Amino acid sequence: MPFGLCNAPATFTRMLNKVFHPIYARYPGLFRHYMDDIIIMTPLDQKELHTEIAHMFFDILEKNSLYLKPSKCEFFQTEVNYLGIHVKNGELMIDPAKIAGIRNWPTTLKNVKEVRSTLGLLGYHHPWIPNFSKIAKPLMDLLGKGREFVWDQVCEDAVQKLIGLVTSEPIIVSPDPD
Repeated sequence: MPFGLCNAPATFTRMLNKVFHPIYARYPGLFRHYMDDIIIMTPLDQKELHTEIAHMFFDILEKNSLYLKPSKCEFFQTEVNYLGIHVKNGELMIDPAKIAGIRNWPTTLKNVKEVRSTLGLLGYHHPWIPNFSKIAKPLMDLLGKGREFVWDQVCEDAVQKLIGLVTSEPIIVSPDPD
């Protein structure tokens, strides 16, 4: 793909979605990719399954003339950080290094730009926050077009609750396909 195309990342992602569809269909929740970052997440006791998915992955790469850079690859890891997510034994949790920064995030916001920034940070972690949209509603209401920015205790409580939920120790387990 030529460099300089404004939509090259989207085109590349669309191509990978199409190419890896058989893995996603056969092993839901165990294979993920974002751009060129790929992970296979299987429980520790299922090395055969991990090997099976890896072989399917390599076959797809070969069939589509796609290549890996070996120095950037890690295989059969029990613990890895992947796009700000800490994966350990097939369980997903927020990277502990990111939690410290979130704990220190300001809870009193002064303008719409700060609200958007806060929602972006916390929204990335929405899989770990039950009822995220309900809790974040007071903040979302501040973003309405033509609305006056009025920061009140309800907004403050919403930010504090979201930060508290993100910084507690939630875990997401990949679905069991059986």
